[in-house]
Amino acid sequence: MANVPMVLTQPDPEATAPPDDDPNVTDLGWHVYGWSRGYLAFDQILTDDWSDSGPGLWTLITKTSHSTDGVHWQAGSDFNLTGSGDDEYAGASGYGGISGLVEGPAGLLAYSVLTPDCGTIYDSAVWPVAISPDGVGWQTVNADANGKTIDADLYGLAVGGGPAGYITAGKNGVFTSTDGLSWKATNLKSPAFSGFQAIEGGTSIVGGFVLSGETRFPDRSCTGDTPTQVTPSLWWSANGSTWTRAALPNPVHGPDFDTWVCRFGDRLLVAIATSGEQSREWVSTDGHSWKSIPVSNVAVCPKDDFMGGQYVGSVGGRTLVLAHTDADSSSIYLLHDDLTLTRLAQTGDVPPVRSQSGIFGPAGLIVTDDDGNVYLGVPIAG
Repeated sequence: MANVPMVLTQPDPEATAPPDDDPNVTDLGWHVYGWSRGYLAFDQILTDDWSDSGPGLWTLITKTSHSTDGVHWQAGSDFNLTGSGDDEYAGASGYGGISGLVEGPAGLLAYSVLTPDCGTIYDSAVWPVAISPDGVGWQTVNADANGKTIDADLYGLAVGGGPAGYITAGKNGVFTSTDGLSWKATNLKSPAFSGFQAIEGGTSIVGGFVLSGETRFPDRSCTGDTPTQVTPSLWWSANGSTWTRAALPNPVHGPDFDTWVCRFGDRLLVAIATSGEQSREWVSTDGHSWKSIPVSNVAVCPKDDFMGGQYVGSVGGRTLVLAHTDADSSSIYLLHDDLTLTRLAQTGDVPPVRSQSGIFGPAGLIVTDDDGNVYLGVPIAG
């Protein structure tokens, strides 16, 4: 991995900055993401039309820029997310605008996370907010012309995407889409979901969709004073309509589990279930046949994009892991289909330990250090 120091530029960032003397305007800052065709950046400007009687209408405008190499950037279209947070005010109840991207057959689907303030009645939720076929032009999802949310059912615990389409999972159900605009609900009362307790995540690969969650153990309610038990569960569908529950080897059950699934490339999946010190892992290359694997592989499947000091992403069709191996160094690994890791040699100006971010895209791995310096790493071996 050759690391070439680069300066990450944005299209005239000063022009988008709010006036320093305007207390009602907040610049939420640039957030950069990578995808198969380049890199995306969002700058979100939040304005509160404050009056003597209190806060007025929140306005949240998202400015976008795009790049093919991660170094040279051009401005894209802007879009309005006003009101997307809670059907009343953008920015209310911890709403912070775009928080992630997933890629699917219609392009990039941007999503947001709503984190409730103390004392509010809102639950934490994730939902799709905008889609773009090329990272340049954007169309709001599930919103009217003023950015107001149309259907709150799309709020979920996770938004996923992949070759088969897009998926929102949890909270109010499961919804799938092939274009990111029209969504269909999954029938959670079908036999495949008998005894289900919770749906926590979903993704898609070549040929279909995958859901993760828990079912009651056993499927029928326990009697007497026996505490409620659940078991980690995975479901597969080729079209988002007809689902089957996977038969997981080395099963486990207990009073509570957290189950999620990670996608690496178009086919490789890793599912993880944890409950206290209990943990199980499974791997699949088709989404419905699963094999138990050692728990030591949990590090390559973070529940979030960043977890435990490492980043996972794809460059040139290969999955790479940027990991902080110890207190003094960071290393980059190639992840193989059998989940083994090969450490890549690094040359040039290697980023310092505890870098702030790792962004994967077609040109390579962009890393930002604690001082704001930006490095571009190009895989040349492995």
